Amino acid sequence: MTPEQHLELVRAVRPKIRKLARQGRAVDEAFKAVQRATHPDADPARVSELRAMFFAGAAELLALQMYGVADGPDATEDDYALFQRLTEEIERRHGRTLQLALAEFGEQK
Repeated sequence: MTPEQHLELVRAVRPKIRKLARQGRAVDEAFKAVQRATHPDADPARVSELRAMFFAGAAELLALQMYGVADGPDATEDDYALFQRLTEEIERRHGRTLQLALAEFGEQK
């Protein structure tokens, strides 16, 4: 993803993410978008398994972020590098997911 595409995605999805987060639904809505894109015909039992896996991944990523950063109120260069490496890893493995999000939300301004 180019920096311009990233910025476009951020601008497009930030309001929706914040609204869903205030409602306590951001991660579940993200799951639903991924599930629809990757397993649209999954039966309810499979959707339940996928949701459990998705939330486990979300919890692990949150832990990596929370426990990987330096102590203190200010971000360090190592913190920025950590987030950059995590972002790069995710983009390498899930670029299609990001492209789908850009396609779905990029048109809404």
